[in-house]
Amino acid sequence: DTTAGDAFTALDWSGTDAGLTVTASKVTQNTAAVLNINASVKRAGSTLLHAVDCWSVEAVVKLKSWPATARGLYVGSKNTQGNNHFAAHVLDAGPVTYAFSRMTINGGDLYNYPGGYSLSGQPVTTIKMQRIGGDVHSVVNYAGAGDRPLDGTLVFAATSYELPRMFNDWCLNFGSGDLEVTALKVTAEYKNARFAFLGDSLTQGRFAATYADGFAAKIRADYPGDVLIAGAPSATSADWVANIEGIKMMTPKRVFIMLGTNDIGMGVTLATWQSNMTTIINALEAAGASVVLVSIPPRGYSPARTQWNTWLQTFGRPYIDIYTPLATGDALNAAYDGGDALHPNTAGHAVIAATIQSAITANGW
Repeated sequence: DTTAGDAFTALDWSGTDAGLTVTASKVTQNTAAVLNINASVKRAGSTLLHAVDCWSVEAVVKLKSWPATARGLYVGSKNTQGNNHFAAHVLDAGPVTYAFSRMTINGGDLYNYPGGYSLSGQPVTTIKMQRIGGDVHSVVNYAGAGDRPLDGTLVFAATSYELPRMFNDWCLNFGSGDLEVTALKVTAEYKNARFAFLGDSLTQGRFAATYADGFAAKIRADYPGDVLIAGAPSATSADWVANIEGIKMMTPKRVFIMLGTNDIGMGVTLATWQSNMTTIINALEAAGASVVLVSIPPRGYSPARTQWNTWLQTFGRPYIDIYTPLATGDALNAAYDGGDALHPNTAGHAVIAATIQSAITANGW
């Protein structure tokens, strides 16, 4: 996308295969061989990884030729864990007349549009892939013939269609065939949001009944269009140090940070976590955001309360205690336990949402 002021400055592509030519205005695949090459969005010289839950990627491609068993071109977001895709699987692996018809999520084929297309005449096709919370939406406009939508809902269960884990890479992924890509536009929603929530799987809402039952999503429902959710399951503070650019560029006004659960679980030292948290806070404040620190929830580990949360509480930024309303002693109250003594269930997420909402109201945020 060459829009004036666009923050995305370049593409980065893996490998040096001569079959893929990347120039300032066009990406061309010059071979029918399977390349499996990613072209990833860059910003300020670095490949941009993200954990935001609302975004879209739009590409304009010209199909020059396509073998009968082609695997395809992915347009969307590539999961960094397991090398799976959360994307539009544009070109079907079946008969050639079924091109531009499939949506694939984390390696599983979720939807296949029941209809075929003629591949003659090097048709130009626009493909758009969106994730909006727990819903995914793909639109293919083949040779100006109108939008053909594919829709689905992601789940939290360990299936092919599970919500993405960790950080994702907005990208194109070239498979087989002969293509030209003449435009690529990435849009992340909720720029300049009133509130942003930065964290791990707890922020994403994992173990709630649905995505909408997660605490951050529940707060978003109270402030439509004004809440950015950035939950990266399994993420530690070090992961967010490395990927904070994806939030800075969204310029949220106030960021609620809840990190440390995975640091404790992975044996990260208190001092290292403190250093990482300070780096994250400084980076966000340098970008103009106000920071609110949210306590690590109970997990049956008393130092989380006596050392880690005490440090957060005395850091000198607004602090929200969700530990106390969720805890029985230092354990997660059974009424709020999602089943692993770590992740809150839907009732637990409701408690977190209410506690944060009370702080928002009391402080006039």
